[in-house]
Amino acid sequence: MKYLLLSIFLISCNSADIINQSSQLEFLKAHNKYYDLKYDVALEKHARSWADHLADRCSDFNYSKGSGYSENIAVSWGVRRRSFHDIVLEWDIDSNAKWVGCSAVMCEQSDTRAVAWYYVCNYK
Repeated sequence: MKYLLLSIFLISCNSADIINQSSQLEFLKAHNKYYDLKYDVALEKHARSWADHLADRCSDFNYSKGSGYSENIAVSWGVRRRSFHDIVLEWDIDSNAKWVGCSAVMCEQSDTRAVAWYYVCNYK
């Protein structure tokens, strides 16, 4: 029984907002259907920082300022995360970009229990 409880705890700690290698590859594949980009973890960290900022409010939808990077953001409502491919199709990507780093963060509004996903990608 202790093992089962520990497993449940570990699963609940691995929230969907953590970008792992699989998610990095999904974001990169989605972009590279149309562009030839390489993945940059530093850009991902910047994207994650802004996605966290948006998710903290769970209602804002605006671009970061002053980073010097190109940026795309999207939000979708609902528990199920949209495919990265569908998100990238909606975006206008900087044609001079060579590198991309992305993040996806989920938030839940405490009063309505509505769930939102924030997607942020930075480019250089």
